Amino acid sequence: PQGKGRPRFCNKNGKTFAYTPKNTADYETRIRNYAGIIRRKFRRGTPLEVDIYAHYKIPESVSKKAKQEMLELKILPTKKPDCDNIIKVVLDALNGVLYEDDAQVCNVNFKKFYSAEPCVDIKIRTIETEEEKEPTEKKKLDTKHIEDLLKKAGEEWKAKRGLRYETV
Repeated sequence: PQGKGRPRFCNKNGKTFAYTPKNTADYETRIRNYAGIIRRKFRRGTPLEVDIYAHYKIPESVSKKAKQEMLELKILPTKKPDCDNIIKVVLDALNGVLYEDDAQVCNVNFKKFYSAEPCVDIKIRTIETEEEKEPTEKKKLDTKHIEDLLKKAGEEWKAKRGLRYETV
């Protein structure tokens, strides 16, 4: 997991410009590229809920007992990057890719823990209003189409990039 870096500033010809640090821009590009294989974009104005699970690498210097406790979620990572920076980089990266604007995100669930496989899992789903609660055939087809695309992408490709997506 990587957090959103603070903007940097520079002066050129008496004007001040803000820019995103290179490592943040590269990380956002990785997220965008991976999300692009889904080829689904939620419609503008659709309220969304996002789950982000940050799997941190277990430090090599810890004991076997501590490692086991980390895998059993008895020890959680209380280190950087902060959850708000991870959420920010993920939501910003997906702007224009899976949704029109991150203003559509009405609910965010975030968890961070240690894992044998460091990565970030991202799940996005629509928040249904009361009148939309009845499932329609179109929604079932959309979900099936996304599942087929994810299978085609291959688990190996996803594992190399340390990112996983699921849309509901």
